[in-house]
Amino acid sequence: MRAASEFQNSLGCWPSASFGAACARRRRDGPSNRAVLRRPREADADVHGRARAYFVTMLGIIVVAGVLADLINLPGIVGAFLAGLSVNAAVGTHPAKEKLEFFGKAPFVPIFFVVTGFLIAPVEFAEAVVDNFWLVAGIVAALIVGKGVAAFLVGQAFGYARPAKLEMWALTSPQVAATLAATLLGHQTLNEAGVRLLDEKMLNAVLVLLVVTSILGPLMTELLTPRLIKQEASVQAAAAAA
Repeated sequence: MRAASEFQNSLGCWPSASFGAACARRRRDGPSNRAVLRRPREADADVHGRARAYFVTMLGIIVVAGVLADLINLPGIVGAFLAGLSVNAAVGTHPAKEKLEFFGKAPFVPIFFVVTGFLIAPVEFAEAVVDNFWLVAGIVAALIVGKGVAAFLVGQAFGYARPAKLEMWALTSPQVAATLAATLLGHQTLNEAGVRLLDEKMLNAVLVLLVVTSILGPLMTELLTPRLIKQEASVQAAAAAA
């Protein structure tokens, strides 16, 4: 009786033979099972911890690049832009990529457009556009036509259908970050005589270009994408029928 009582106390179960066997099996296998269940949770916590550290490191690199660019008299947007290219190439398929993309699209893109809006003085901007209408129209037209020609040539070389060529044209037309960074750099660069490399006329023309292409590109993409989807569906249906 004493041995049975000690056995029951060690198992922490009622004195049923079958239940005692199950409890004994649970006691024997329990720690290993808990360890097996614990390992995925610990692995997930480790992955999330590394992702957070990587995310903070990448943001720090972008901030430091912007500060260093400002110290050497470059626009902060140039340093941030170059750092963004480096970070985008380095992040690859890292788990922190989703966080970086979300953080970039949520606060950075709206802030970028707000800062760009502060560069525009509405009255002076409108007067500059009217006074230099042909310059502005020429720059905008040259970019749109040039992007169309480039998309057509590349699509022709790779054998793309017409809807795919038009989609390439729409997707490559918007000019925002790189164009603005290069223009600001040229506007803030002075020669020995103190004359800017790009004057106010060219700066205003580029700002018009940014506004027009930022609106026109998404509209063209929304208009042309259904055609591309239909064309791809017809091609797949024809391939399946054959």
